[in-house]
Amino acid sequence: MARHAGRAAGRRYTKRGEAGEQLKALALQEARKAPQGQPHLVPASQLGGSDVSLRIFRLSFSDLSITVRLDGLPQGSHSWDLPEMEQAGTTGLITRLERSVGVNPFERR
Repeated sequence: MARHAGRAAGRRYTKRGEAGEQLKALALQEARKAPQGQPHLVPASQLGGSDVSLRIFRLSFSDLSITVRLDGLPQGSHSWDLPEMEQAGTTGLITRLERSVGVNPFERR
């Protein structure tokens, strides 16, 4: 049986939807204050034993990219633009990250 385990904002989560909710809230909060023209890097949480970070790059007021990364895994990232992030389902944020590495890092072996 697959189990999700993660930490965000100092709290432990065992459900993807709850972890995704915290990750999405942090991403949108940080996107609002990201400076224009330079990457804004934010440590976000820990999922499945890997650190998760946000990289926010703002080209203009409404044009920005939010990349969620599993640190240390080159293929472990997924990017959204602002409207996509605002519309993203909270469970989907986590499962897209899992799928980007091709394995489920939360599955017990």
